[in-house]
Amino acid sequence: CYPTASQLAIKPLLEHALLDTNQWPVINATSGVSGAGRKASMVNSFCEVSLQPYGVFNHRHQPEIAQHLGCDVIFTPHLG
Repeated sequence: CYPTASQLAIKPLLEHALLDTNQWPVINATSGVSGAGRKASMVNSFCEVSLQPYGVFNHRHQPEIAQHLGCDVIFTPHLG
């Protein structure tokens, strides 16, 4: 789960002041093709996928991650 993995990685760094929140943390997350939905298509065929970002600047999990961390983040999920 993107929100959980992101929070587990970043929250301890924030709590120990190891990150400067004036520079938003960047989260580049990757999901396998099974995370792209259930409908088969050439776009998400395992043989056709390399590494492709999606939901850039508007992914549904970005606000949730930022809320729980207490700081803005740059979240870019990828299909890989």
